Amino acid sequence: MNNIRSLKKLIKLEDMYGVGLSLEDINRLLGNVDISLFLKQNREFVLQDNYIFIKPTVEKLIKTKKLFFISQKKLKYAKDLVKFLSWIPWIKFIAISGSVAFNTASENDDIDVFIVTKRNRLWLTRFCEWMVLSLKHVRRKPIHEKFPLQAKDLLCTNYYVSENLMDFANQKKDFLLATEIAFLRPIFGEEYLSKMISANQWIRKYFPKLIDEYADKDLSSLKTPIFIKMLSIPLDLFDSLFMIIQILYMIIRGHDTKSKVLSKNEARFFNKDFWLLRRSRFIKKIR
Repeated sequence: MNNIRSLKKLIKLEDMYGVGLSLEDINRLLGNVDISLFLKQNREFVLQDNYIFIKPTVEKLIKTKKLFFISQKKLKYAKDLVKFLSWIPWIKFIAISGSVAFNTASENDDIDVFIVTKRNRLWLTRFCEWMVLSLKHVRRKPIHEKFPLQAKDLLCTNYYVSENLMDFANQKKDFLLATEIAFLRPIFGEEYLSKMISANQWIRKYFPKLIDEYADKDLSSLKTPIFIKMLSIPLDLFDSLFMIIQILYMIIRGHDTKSKVLSKNEARFFNKDFWLLRRSRFIKKIR
C-alpha cells in the first residue's frame, strides 16, 4: 500500500513540471509494482511510451523526452567538471540535485550541486570550492539572480552538509525530502551514497527498494578515533574562523543571509521561502 501511495505522489510531483514519471525510476525506487493493475485501478493515470502521465498529451511526451535529454547532457557536463574539486581532501560526496537530478532541466538552467564534507570542514571546503570553480568560471554567482539566463550550465553549490548531519536532522522528514534524497545523482564519491542512505532509514516508508539496494548498515567508518580528533582541533578552529569571515563577507556585499541556513556543519544557500512555496504547491497537488 505504501508503494502505491508513493507512486501516486511521484507521478503528481513530476506532473507539476509538466512531465511524466519513467518506469525506470519506478523500478529503481519502489521495486516490483504491477503497473497494469495500478493503471486499471487508477484511471486518472495513463502509461505512454514508458512514462506514466496525468492526462497525457503529445506535447507532454515531447517535453518529457526533451528535458530528459537536456538533463542528461548537463549531468555529463557536471561529471567532467567535478575533477577540479577532487583534490579537496575534506569532500566526501558530491551529487547533482534539483531539476537536473529530476530530469526536468531546461536549456538555460544552472546545475544544483550537493556536497557532503568532513565534520567541521564545511567552510574550509566551501572556500576551496569557491576558489577552484570561480577560477574556472563555472560557478554561479549572486548576480545571476538578476540575470538568470547567464547562469546556463553554471554549477550552483547551494547545499553543503557535514557527514555528521547527513541524516538531515534539522529538516522535516517527509515525502518531499525523501524524494530529494532519492533523486540525488552522485558524481564524486559514489560509494558514499550507501552511508547516506543508511543514515536515513526513515525513507524506507516511501522508497523501500532504495533502502534495500544501497543501505550499508556498518557506519563504523564514520567514527573518528579520539587522538585524531585532538589533532584536528586547530583545523576545527580555523574552519570556524572561515565561517565567520565568509558570512561577514556576504553581509558586507549585501547578500541575503536571513533566508539561508548558515551554521557550522550545514549551509543551505537556496531561498527558504522558495522551498516552502514548492512544498506548499506539492501538498496542494497531492490532496
